[in-house]
Amino acid sequence: MPRLPGPLLLAAVLPACTGSALPEATTDAGGLPLPSATAEAGASAACPDASPTAADAPIETQARIYSKRRHVWIQPTPSARGPWIGFLGLGDAVAIREPKPVRGDGCAAFYAIEPRGWVCLDARTTLDPADPEYAAILKLAPLKDTAWPLEYGESRETPRYWTVPSRAQQRAREWRLDDHLASVARMRAGELDAEQTPRMLRGVDTTEAGVGLDDAWARAPVVHEYRTNIRAGSTISWANAFDAEGRTWLITADLALVPKDKVAPFPHVDFQGVALDERAKLPLAYTRFRSRTAYERSAQDAFSPASEPWPRLARFGLTGEQAPFGARTLLQTSDRGRWIDRKDATILRPSSFTPWGEPVEGADGTGPRVVHRPPPPASSRGTWVEVSVHGGWMIAYERTRPVFATLVSPGRGRTIRGGEDEEVESATPPGVFNIQGKYRTSTMAVTEIVHFDVTFAMPFSGTIALHSAYWHNRWGEKASMGCVNLSPIDAFWLFRWAEPELPAGWHGVSVNDGSGYATMVVVHG
Repeated sequence: MPRLPGPLLLAAVLPACTGSALPEATTDAGGLPLPSATAEAGASAACPDASPTAADAPIETQARIYSKRRHVWIQPTPSARGPWIGFLGLGDAVAIREPKPVRGDGCAAFYAIEPRGWVCLDARTTLDPADPEYAAILKLAPLKDTAWPLEYGESRETPRYWTVPSRAQQRAREWRLDDHLASVARMRAGELDAEQTPRMLRGVDTTEAGVGLDDAWARAPVVHEYRTNIRAGSTISWANAFDAEGRTWLITADLALVPKDKVAPFPHVDFQGVALDERAKLPLAYTRFRSRTAYERSAQDAFSPASEPWPRLARFGLTGEQAPFGARTLLQTSDRGRWIDRKDATILRPSSFTPWGEPVEGADGTGPRVVHRPPPPASSRGTWVEVSVHGGWMIAYERTRPVFATLVSPGRGRTIRGGEDEEVESATPPGVFNIQGKYRTSTMAVTEIVHFDVTFAMPFSGTIALHSAYWHNRWGEKASMGCVNLSPIDAFWLFRWAEPELPAGWHGVSVNDGSGYATMVVVHG
């Protein structure tokens, strides 16, 4: 995995660590607990099936500075030459603390913003919410406060264009374009079955957008990354679509254009973890990899397979009772008294002690008492997460109390043994770390494979991060190249819950002296 030379690039482009192929409410729409009162101001509940409004300009209660670029750096002092402490994204707006600007190093007008830091007023920003470029951006920007701010798909050797290309320009860029478009037309007409569909078109959505190009795109500033072609196996994000020049085009999050007929959309993954409370307590169990046999116990204490197996990714509580069944040891579950073979259950148990040595609530206390870190300050919620690489799970804690549990996908290393009993080394480093930053979206790249706009990234060991993975559904399995993948719903929850708080209006924050306590990350086998 390549290493980047400093924090500046980390927010803009993170190396890919993934394999290809808030206070009044207590739960969100997906059943997850909302963060406590220190959560990000204005964040709403996770609702992946809802249609939240776009990045609308906020109601003006005080002066704001508006971002017209994907990365507008927030500096700790009125100087453009020091290390940044955060950044604004495309269409973001943040309140101004002091109405009078200050001249600084590298910028004639720095504005102090909430809750800290300075932003330069230049061609990349504006104080006018009616600025034509900013108004255009608002019509094209990603959604806010949702696990799905964009749509995502897999590249099928997808070209990127900066303007709507003529058919001649398309032919000059795309190999055998006429044959490709003929196949697209036959797919739309229902003339090709699954076997007849060309390989590069399988999974592609060939429906038309039904609308033309909105002039907002022409009025928006140039903010795209200079990648002209996206290799197959990479992923693409987009927010809008339109029809022009005989094809349907997707407007990417960096305002480039890609043909829709060369992108296979990913379905929204609905897997999510569980809030721990009186109804859901540790230990919990999941089924990983595949479905598993469920067992029923008769009145005569005889066991037999149930008519319905445990589906893959099933979650259930455990009563603590176990019984022998031949060479097997069966565990009784909280699901209608059904049982499961202990070998088929992935069991999530809390750590016996916190990283600073306090006993964890509900744990058996049999583990070693090892102190890795000093206790969190009283001003924080004392958040930390525990990741089991080989177990493929994560538990989130607030000081001594487990509050959330789920399956994750850690790093996949060298395969030691294949087949039914596959054993894979991990590429996720063990140890005790702290979150180094929080970024709503990050482009992740390694060699020529690129994942655009990976959401809710929180690096904790160099470029190794907790982040969402919108391109797979392999929870509980080693599927990344080092990072800890979470489902989009889980990543959205974790991002809002974790410390430090992402200030209102910011797109990313770096952990520094002014940001406060950062959530600990404990990784073990």
